[in-house]
Amino acid sequence: MGRVGLVVEWVTGVKLARASVWRLVTRRLGWSLQRPQCRAVERDESEIALGRP
Repeated sequence: MGRVGLVVEWVTGVKLARASVWRLVTRRLGWSLQRPQCRAVERDESEIALGRP
């Protein structure tokens, strides 16, 4: 069980299986996987638009 499952158990007192936690999070709460963007923090969009390196 992951961290979300532990929080559910701590708050509600109900221990859920991993699949049940996944259904709760995705279907009932509408959450989705978040994937990091492969983009540098220092990226300067204005410089890129001008064609400067």
